[in-house]
Amino acid sequence: MASKKTLTQDNLEALGATRLAALLIEVSDGNAALKRRLRLELAGAESPAALAKEIRKRLATIGRSRAFVEWQNVRSLANDLTRSTAPSSIRWRSGCRPTGWT
Repeated sequence: MASKKTLTQDNLEALGATRLAALLIEVSDGNAALKRRLRLELAGAESPAALAKEIRKRLATIGRSRAFVEWQNVRSLANDLTRSTAPSSIRWRSGCRPTGWT
């Protein structure tokens, strides 16, 4: 049996939603990637269309960027893009495609 201080899903669920939400806000302060991920999860909980809108906004932002990606940063950019689209692929497999997408 795991200690009450071990990071497990059961132990974190025992903290309650209010405490976990406060911790997420605290941890995401200053972490843009985590904030984007949380926004995507909130949009996905709202509706598939809202999730698609957030993904389109992120891709448009990346598309407007004129910065050169150094070879050292390619992996982090690829990870960011994967995290941005992973929540949508999970929901779309269940047959919940946003309207207007093929």
